[in-house]
Amino acid sequence: MPPLLEAPLRLLVVMPSGQWRGGAEAALVHLAQARKVAGIEFTAAFIEGGDLPARIEEEGVAAPVFDAGRLRDPLQFARTTAWLRRLIAEYRPDAVLGWMTKAHLYGGLAARLAGVPALFFQMGMPDSGIDRLSRWIPARGVLTCSEFTAKLQRRVVRSPVVPVHLACEQDRFASVLSVPTGEMKRRLGFDPARPLVGIVGRLQHWKGMHVFAEAMASVFRHEPFGPRCQAVIVGGLHELEPDYPAFLERRMRELGVEGRIQMAGAQQNTHEWMQAMDLCVHASRKEPFGIVVIEAMSLGKAVIATKPGGPEEIITDGIDGLLIPHEDPAALAAAIGRLLGDAALREKLGAAARERAGCFSREQFALRLGEAVKSVL
Repeated sequence: MPPLLEAPLRLLVVMPSGQWRGGAEAALVHLAQARKVAGIEFTAAFIEGGDLPARIEEEGVAAPVFDAGRLRDPLQFARTTAWLRRLIAEYRPDAVLGWMTKAHLYGGLAARLAGVPALFFQMGMPDSGIDRLSRWIPARGVLTCSEFTAKLQRRVVRSPVVPVHLACEQDRFASVLSVPTGEMKRRLGFDPARPLVGIVGRLQHWKGMHVFAEAMASVFRHEPFGPRCQAVIVGGLHELEPDYPAFLERRMRELGVEGRIQMAGAQQNTHEWMQAMDLCVHASRKEPFGIVVIEAMSLGKAVIATKPGGPEEIITDGIDGLLIPHEDPAALAAAIGRLLGDAALREKLGAAARERAGCFSREQFALRLGEAVKSVL
């Protein structure tokens, strides 16, 4: 692919999180890995310490760190803004890009003081207190991870809003393609002769793990495949919802599926767990994008995902996956039953899914981001 620009697009990317927490952090690594393809040069300025700056530096990108402390500390806020302004003067970027809305509170103000255009990347739904606060800082444009979130963002800002679909680490997931699903089940302690249905994600209410449990309670009662079916939830505690795992376990006891659905906890090798699944479920409520959907598709899995949300921009219903309304256990149970009872349909959807996943590479993400920034500058 040719570079986007003859002269590199220079960005100062302000990152609020130094810890690896999820998709936003992965997206920054993807940009670092594919920046040259898109003709992008950037420095990643972290306002929190952690393991991520060193990971970015491994990709050859400068990653200075300044501890901003708590947002409510006005003196430290002023110091952080001044530090970013010095970086702008030193690096002379074409624009300052806040990687998530919190970063725009600091980077957008520093850019304003330095006379440089500022943008921010709205990674999630634009409805938190930080999101509302960030909209007071002038921005030349806003990037979002899907057209779904872009439509919501356009209701609350006057700046141009451009969707930029994120990427999936398909090379890491492709490494297990040579291992048959049955063999991967055996390695992870499942019966290789019985179907396995799974869901992957952090344990949060909006991720819909309880909806998955309610659907599986119906599936287990469905002859002939239900009684033989295995199920697993792969994901760990999220610091913002420490009570949800207990709620989920209590709900499974009420449904009578405790012990029928394995709680695998947080796993580093999620690609292996997905490879063991005969079909993958994504049950989130209003998912901003859905990287885990693409990860499962890249393995050639039949995926059931929810709408409305970002998955609608990934999956074409009935072609490379199935889409159902969110928070609808009956619809989810029906879709699971349909796929468990039709191996040919699972295979057809999985083959189309793997081809579709190729549209979400790191290189495509970097190119889309470069084009989006250029369009609003």
